[in-house]
Amino acid sequence: MALDTLTRPATAVRRTTPRRTPRWTPLTVLIVVLMSVWAVLCLGPLLWMLANSLRSSDGIFLHAIGAPEWARRGNYSQAWQQGGMGRALVVSILVNAAATLLCGLVSGLVGFALSRGRLPFARPLFTFFLLGLMIPTFSLLIPVLTQFQSLGLTDNPLGLVLVYAGFSVSLGVLLFKGAFDQLPGEYLEAAALDGASVPWTVIHIALPLIKPTIATFAILTFLNGYNDFVFALVLIAGEDNRTLPLALLQFSGQFGTRYDLVFAAVTVSTLPALIGYLVLRRQIQQSVAVGGRVG
Repeated sequence: MALDTLTRPATAVRRTTPRRTPRWTPLTVLIVVLMSVWAVLCLGPLLWMLANSLRSSDGIFLHAIGAPEWARRGNYSQAWQQGGMGRALVVSILVNAAATLLCGLVSGLVGFALSRGRLPFARPLFTFFLLGLMIPTFSLLIPVLTQFQSLGLTDNPLGLVLVYAGFSVSLGVLLFKGAFDQLPGEYLEAAALDGASVPWTVIHIALPLIKPTIATFAILTFLNGYNDFVFALVLIAGEDNRTLPLALLQFSGQFGTRYDLVFAAVTVSTLPALIGYLVLRRQIQQSVAVGGRVG
């Protein structure tokens, strides 16, 4: 028996290793409980919103928490038509996509120049951009409205693009400069020795190395403008150019509010942001895990 065992191939010999059973220590139980509570706190509002979108307005008013009714699925079509959700959704996506691209271009170039450009006043310029994070956004409402009225940018989607892009430049410079600071200098030096221009180096070498930072910047900038209500309310007057937050006002009238349609409209407006996060979640998680460094 022993000789037969010795003559077998190495792959035929079974190696039995003792399996370690998970030990439920008090610390492990505490972590599981805290994570479960956190999951309920995160998913609870979404499930509550989805359930109320399939209920009647009177039922929501009487009982805030209740079971959804499949027969009330017509709330979505009614909210879509009454609130003009289709056009508002397109306007919101286009405006914030353009603002994200414009702000990403400006803040990315500024961040690269401050990080790798060897500017004589790099630190004061960086501090100047960081000061933009300390300015309350709503304190600029009246100056922005006055200037845009003189320029003819009120009731114009271009005005919202400039506002959303301008308010995110400081955050973009902070993120991109931190990411470019972590780039290995050997890559950029090798590209310079090969005769590559600065734009080529940025596009083909620097940007692919900071994809997690780009994803984080894109989702933050897009959501900042996507959820804005005050500037859209002040700068947009016509129905053709209103965004999703303005479209939600259509369900509140002089004699009451259709809560069932409000929840249905909010559910629809949440989908683009949720889909965007699901698509970019790996890059965002990687950026958070490494502190914004090269992914």
